Amino acid sequence: MTKKTLYILGIILTIIVGMILNWLYCCNISSPAEIPAISEEIEAPTNPLEIRENDGSFSYNDPDNFNFKTSGFDIVSPVATGVQKGVDSVRNYLASHNTKYIHITGLYLASEENLSPYPNLGIARATHVKNYFVSNGVPSNQVITNGELKENLTTFNDMLYGPVEFEITSTGEHDEESLQTLLEKIQNDPLIIYFEYGESRIDLSAEQRHKVADISDYLDKVSGAVCHITGHTDNTSSEEFNYELGLKRAKFLRDYFVTHGIPADKITTDSKGETEPIADNTSDEGKAKNRRTVLTINKQN
Repeated sequence: MTKKTLYILGIILTIIVGMILNWLYCCNISSPAEIPAISEEIEAPTNPLEIRENDGSFSYNDPDNFNFKTSGFDIVSPVATGVQKGVDSVRNYLASHNTKYIHITGLYLASEENLSPYPNLGIARATHVKNYFVSNGVPSNQVITNGELKENLTTFNDMLYGPVEFEITSTGEHDEESLQTLLEKIQNDPLIIYFEYGESRIDLSAEQRHKVADISDYLDKVSGAVCHITGHTDNTSSEEFNYELGLKRAKFLRDYFVTHGIPADKITTDSKGETEPIADNTSDEGKAKNRRTVLTINKQN
């Protein structure tokens, strides 16, 4: 064997040994499949459903509850099976105890934005939960709603878990005398909403929100009560146009309140157009006062 051949073989052997060593010490790294996966499952927190009577006559618990989006008032769907069973249990219990009431308290954070027509987001949430109960056969007049500020609510990923509390009692907040007082309050100081020219959107003040809560409360407790919405306009356009505009505003408010928990069958609408001004239409200030929608309560027999 010549020196040249031995030299070539030495080079080849060196290359082979180098490749083997390189594979053993540099490239023999475990594949991703061989590396133990590090995973951390984050479970959403819960605020369990608890419905009980103060004397212990009724009690129901479930790990799930009604949930809401932050600054939201609509119940997040679907409602858990255990929560549904709780609603069914309350319905059956109240059906055989018609002098008892379920109190629903909606909770909210001070940092949340209230986009509902109610005084606070807690009342809005309680109203939607109440409607869920009512849609499942619980009598509306056996449900009492309220709202409460609470800063230790369970939040996760822009959701609030269980911002609602329940209690069954033998005490309701409305007797015949208090309902009559509430009716007189609504009738003597009706909810009036003003619109800019050609406008049909609304932005409620704090005082108006309280009036909405009163109207909703009365409609809940009095089976024959109806909220009547009448649209009015100034005389800027034709009488026919103004009639349609007044009706459009009244129907807009009807749809708005239905969205926020007032039953559609408890609302009627009409329009007076420009025919019942309360101010002089020759001035801008007078026209602004005439562009209004008035909500009143009619108690039917």
